[in-house]
Amino acid sequence: MSTVDEFQHYRDDGCEIAPKCLACPLPACRYDLPPKRAGALLREAQLRTLLSEGLSADEAAVAMGVSRRTVFRLKRYAATASVMPLEVR
Repeated sequence: MSTVDEFQHYRDDGCEIAPKCLACPLPACRYDLPPKRAGALLREAQLRTLLSEGLSADEAAVAMGVSRRTVFRLKRYAATASVMPLEVR
């Protein structure tokens, strides 16, 4: 029977989403999520940040380089995902 040494040093190289796994904004590892879900969650987190800074949907769309429609699609996605819903003005 093998045991895991809790004092073992593990290399944390992160991925293209975050430089370190422990600093990742996603609720689960991107490799454990269905394809394309990690990218959607990352865009949704970026949108949440912009909206919490007081930007309107139009301003957030310009800042993210997406259409206004995409902002509302991300809002709808957030409502169906297992994360807190967004407020869009």
